[in-house]
Amino acid sequence: MIHADELTTIRIKGKQYRKASGDVLFRRGDTEMRSDFVEFLPNLNWAKFMGDVVITDPNRKLTSSMVIYRTKEDLAIAYGNVVLTNLENKMYADSLYFYRKDKISIGMGNAKLFSKDYEIYSDLIRYDELNNSAKATGNSILLDIQEKTELHANIMDYFIGMDSVVAISEPFLTKVDSATGDTLFIRAETISGNTASAIYYARDSVKIDYLNLHAESRVAEYSPSAGIITLLEDPFVIQGEEKLTGDIILMLLEDQRTTQIYVPSNAKTESRQTVYVKRPSIADTTSDVLVSERKNVINRLNGNTLRMYIEGNQVKRIVAGGMASSDYFMTEDSILQGLNKVSGDTIIIGFLDNEIRTILVMGGAIGEFQPDKYSQGTDTTINYSSGTIFYDIPGKTTLLKNRSTLKYQDVTLNAAEISVDWTTSILTAKSHSSIAPDSIRELTGDSLLTIGLPELIQKGSNPVTGTEMEYDLITKRGKIKSGKTKFEDGYYTGETILRLGPDLMAVSDGFYTTCDLDHPHFFFKSKQMKLMINNKVIARPIVLYISDVPLFALPFGIFPNKGGRHSGLLLPSYGETSRDGRYLRGGGLYWAGSKYHDATLIVDFLDKRGLLFRGTSKYKKRYSLDGNLSGSLTPRSFDDNNSRRWDLNWNHRQTVSPTMNFNGRIRLVSDERFYNDLSSNRNSRLKQQLLSNLTIAKKWDGSGNALSLNLSRTENLQSKNISGNFPNSNLRVSEVLPSFNFRVGRKQLFKSSNTNDQRWFNSIYYSYSNNGNRKRLITTIIDTTIIDDGVLLDTTIIDTIITEEVDINQQLTHSINLNSPQKVFKYFSLNPNISYNEKWIDEWNEPQIDENGLYLYDNNGEVLKVQRKSFKTRRTFSTGINISTKLYGNFTPDAGQLSSVRHVMTPSIGLRFTPDFSSDTYGYFANGLDSLGNDLKLDYFTGSAIGATPSRSTKILTYSVRNTFQAKLNEGEENESKLELFSLNFNGSYNYNAEVRPMSPLSASLRTRFIPGSTFDISTKYNFYKWRDDGISEEFIAKPRLTNFSIRTSFSLRGESTVIRDDQFTDATDEYSTEDIDNRFDYVDLSALSGEEWSSKISLSYTLNKSDPDNPSKSFWFRGDLKFNPTKDWAVGYNYNLDLIKKTITNHSVNIRRDLHCWQFSLNWTPSGPGAGYFLLINVKSFNLKDLKIEERGGRSSLFGR
Repeated sequence: MIHADELTTIRIKGKQYRKASGDVLFRRGDTEMRSDFVEFLPNLNWAKFMGDVVITDPNRKLTSSMVIYRTKEDLAIAYGNVVLTNLENKMYADSLYFYRKDKISIGMGNAKLFSKDYEIYSDLIRYDELNNSAKATGNSILLDIQEKTELHANIMDYFIGMDSVVAISEPFLTKVDSATGDTLFIRAETISGNTASAIYYARDSVKIDYLNLHAESRVAEYSPSAGIITLLEDPFVIQGEEKLTGDIILMLLEDQRTTQIYVPSNAKTESRQTVYVKRPSIADTTSDVLVSERKNVINRLNGNTLRMYIEGNQVKRIVAGGMASSDYFMTEDSILQGLNKVSGDTIIIGFLDNEIRTILVMGGAIGEFQPDKYSQGTDTTINYSSGTIFYDIPGKTTLLKNRSTLKYQDVTLNAAEISVDWTTSILTAKSHSSIAPDSIRELTGDSLLTIGLPELIQKGSNPVTGTEMEYDLITKRGKIKSGKTKFEDGYYTGETILRLGPDLMAVSDGFYTTCDLDHPHFFFKSKQMKLMINNKVIARPIVLYISDVPLFALPFGIFPNKGGRHSGLLLPSYGETSRDGRYLRGGGLYWAGSKYHDATLIVDFLDKRGLLFRGTSKYKKRYSLDGNLSGSLTPRSFDDNNSRRWDLNWNHRQTVSPTMNFNGRIRLVSDERFYNDLSSNRNSRLKQQLLSNLTIAKKWDGSGNALSLNLSRTENLQSKNISGNFPNSNLRVSEVLPSFNFRVGRKQLFKSSNTNDQRWFNSIYYSYSNNGNRKRLITTIIDTTIIDDGVLLDTTIIDTIITEEVDINQQLTHSINLNSPQKVFKYFSLNPNISYNEKWIDEWNEPQIDENGLYLYDNNGEVLKVQRKSFKTRRTFSTGINISTKLYGNFTPDAGQLSSVRHVMTPSIGLRFTPDFSSDTYGYFANGLDSLGNDLKLDYFTGSAIGATPSRSTKILTYSVRNTFQAKLNEGEENESKLELFSLNFNGSYNYNAEVRPMSPLSASLRTRFIPGSTFDISTKYNFYKWRDDGISEEFIAKPRLTNFSIRTSFSLRGESTVIRDDQFTDATDEYSTEDIDNRFDYVDLSALSGEEWSSKISLSYTLNKSDPDNPSKSFWFRGDLKFNPTKDWAVGYNYNLDLIKKTITNHSVNIRRDLHCWQFSLNWTPSGPGAGYFLLINVKSFNLKDLKIEERGGRSSLFGR
């Protein structure tokens, strides 16, 4: 103690106390303690200061009403009006513990800790002056004076030196709007912050409330100075009826008023809406009355980013950007009308009084309206797209601008601008006009450019365009101004087009043409037109204009307007030929039964032949079956008494399963001259045979096994033609009823499970086949009685008898083949093989032998044979071996791009052995004596279904040498190409068992294709035996003589831009394809040439046969196909065959065509032959107007189809 006005000593309970009063001063080190009154125990180190107590040291000051000081603990306990002040802070409390040495202060009861920027209020504050931190416990508040925020918590740590605070135990942060008094609340499990930067962090169960906004997340960051709240980890915000979610949500505050909510990624917003839906009554299922049900629905808006703008505590607009999409339920008087789905680059939704008023979609906008099933409006989904879409919700309108498209049922509408009034369900489409660029203005003279003309497209129909359109979605009717449309190849225009239904349109002041020019070459004009889609067009009256000149008028006109196949009349064509006279061909009916089948009935009138009825029915189902049935009938011909001449043709292809097919073809005809008399088609007239067959084939995948069954019939149309010596016989009909073939694919005889360890016997392969047939042969025998008196020059035919013989035979064959390809001596390929055949028959011929062993003969000197009907078998086999190798040679000539030439030589030698099956060992031959007593063996199988038995042993050596020459060309630094130059091949054989001339002729062939568009083939045969007057001798010559020589070459040249159809000029064939069955009575139409410049194909064929050097024979043919286009619109074709030996033209024809844009001109001329004549035609290209033409055949003309 330093000073006191009065000092006394008293004893209380045995203890001595001292009392000091009046300006008492104590000093301990640099600390001074002043008060009005002090009680202390010096020995107990205890003092009690009362009155105005002041304790000071150099850095702090403590004032209070009473202080108890414990000397040993250096602890001051202050009570009443406690104030502790240091250099930076001031602390208030009802009581305070001040640990002087540790510089720790604990304030209790209305504790406060003040600084210049903050204030802490709590039940208890522990202030650590050394660590410059404070801990508040109880009902604690941290007041940020500058930001005017309050942080509340039960426990709060404030690190003064770091300006950092951490609040736990039900913490929350508030900020009061000074203008309105509205308070922002942020609650979390933990709230921390930095008072210097004024940024607070809330973690775990974060909840934010302000007026009617509520937000939650796991983490939040709040900057009062910037006015930004950032929500992280599963955040969402609810503002009114809108709920926003995203990866991150930013709440932007201005003057403590929430002005904007921003979601930078994966933004989504939902709003609940209560609607009423119309549904049938559950209580009364028989009634059609609808009842209203209350239902909650959710409107959604999504985008990569989203911004919500808030004014006056209400949402004003929401902007979603980046692949934005929206689902919005549309209502009328709270009744649900449907769901509207829309997407685009940006979607902006406008609000008024918390209700959606407008929706704006920009950038690639696509929408879909799905009507409610029981709504009173549209009943089908509507799809639409545009550059921009604007929805006026109260006005119930939608506006599409910039390349707009709307699809409703089977109708599509395209336009620059489309507006829809959902109240009336009427949509309007318009175009846009803009200032035309200089280039277009100079070209057209128009200063304005119209873009986006409305275009209406109905499925199955062509588009309808106009300057403006209206369409009623309910009644499906519409109106088009200055409309234009196309059906099939026809164009229709009209001042006004009314759409009266899905398949009906009415046109006023209309035009119809097939010319696609804006100013057509011809057109039909009519005041009134009725367009029946996929049916016909009715116009009245109608005027035909050609080059704007009216030619004729009709009271009405009907035009076909059906797409694809449709039933109707086929109009005939008129002409004249020397053989048929005048004719009408092709008139009849066409019936389109369904998409799978149709039928045609045609009647031809031939002036010199009579009537010809033709019918065809086609059927097809993709991937399953297709075919056709056709026939013709002529009741009688005008030039003879034949009646009911006919033919019948059937083609059928069917895929029963992926491994089974059925094919059929039947050809029947009444007589052999039917096609020759009635057909104008050259291929038909040259027909010699009718082939019919039915085949079913089955294969087993994986095993290589296959089975086929076949029925066939071949008829010779020339079998009854009398020619040659008499009597004469010709095979007229051959029938196989049936034949079958079963094949087991090539397989290993000894399989190995290890593919990497293959032994020689693993290369032994076998195959097996089993086939059989039953044949029925009908032969025509012509026996003619003649008289030849030796005086007359001509032989006179007196009588001719035509008879037929029928023969039936059948056979069954088994075949087994073994082979084993091996590699020997590294470079050689060795392939031994053996074949075994076993054939069964039930009919065979047995020669008749008398008791002396002599054969019996008939009157013609033939051995008598008896036909035995019993089972008999024949077994034969053969074996052989082949060996081959390859030799390679290369050389590099110095010749431009030619870098190297390779020669590949493949020599091959084979040996084939077949035993003599006429040996008695096999028993296939009868042994007897001929009429001269010489031994003679006769085959039991000759004339049977399996044919004669090999009667000589053969041991044949075969040899061949194949040579291939290839070249490699350099086409650049790194590019090269390979080219096949030519091939040169030789082959022949030597028969060791042949008694005479064992050496076969040597065959040689040369072939090259290396020049593009050309072919060159040479083939020759050389005989090693000398020729004598009586034939080939047995004298061998070392230098073989040439017996056969042929050379064939062709060259094709064409202009670079020419496009020529390869089938325009074709050779005659003996059989029809499925496609030309219907045209077997028609002229061959040398169809139009297309392309530019020219095309030419020239072929030469020369053959020489010198088997008999004294009587050689030769042929020399020249064929040419020339096609050229003098201009882009003219096309000329000429086809000819020349016999250069006889110096004659065997066939030639000319085709000329001129393209007249929507018209065409053609001239076909065949100078000679059965189809000689010409055909001149000028006609409209359109098939629907094919009778608008001028034609001439044989000097007669027809105008407009007359």
